[in-house]
Amino acid sequence: MPSINRATRNAAQRRYHARHRDKLLLEMHEYYQAHKAQHREAAKAWRTANPEKHKASIKAAKDKTRDAIRRKGREYYAAHREERLAYRRAYYAAHKERAQELARRWNAANHDKVMGYVHQRNAKTRGATIANLSAAQWSAIKVAYKFRCAYCGRTMNRLTQDHVIPLSKGGQHVPENIVPACSSCNKRKYNKLAPTNTAAVRLML
Repeated sequence: MPSINRATRNAAQRRYHARHRDKLLLEMHEYYQAHKAQHREAAKAWRTANPEKHKASIKAAKDKTRDAIRRKGREYYAAHREERLAYRRAYYAAHKERAQELARRWNAANHDKVMGYVHQRNAKTRGATIANLSAAQWSAIKVAYKFRCAYCGRTMNRLTQDHVIPLSKGGQHVPENIVPACSSCNKRKYNKLAPTNTAAVRLML
């Protein structure tokens, strides 16, 4: 009898699985249910013996399905918004002190992100229809300016975000409209257009 090469055998197996998919899945499910304890023990033993491989497999699975998981999460939240909000309120009421402590720790460890959210919210309150400047983008802008004020050129440890086109004049809270400014220059400029003849400002224009 002539031998069947691997490619032909694999193709035949794929066709068989495609034709009998439901039957095979049912058989696998029934086998797992009948041997659940053994499967769990074997999986636990493998994870214990191969912690790095286990972490790598979990990361690979998350990377592969991250977008789909986030999309499904958003869809689920939209469909169960009131239910989820009620659950959060009830959980917070029952664990108020722990929730506040966790929030304080997260805020302390993620100061730039917190301030980014605050700036975005304030910009929308002041009339911006687009407010998508992220903490990472703000950090990149400060690096591009070498941590100097865009107007006076002084190097500052703490810089404020200034809108080249003020929000009151139709400007948006976007990277292209943000420059770093010292507190004094920001207050002095107030709601006026940025002086485009300033060399540092032209970096963003």
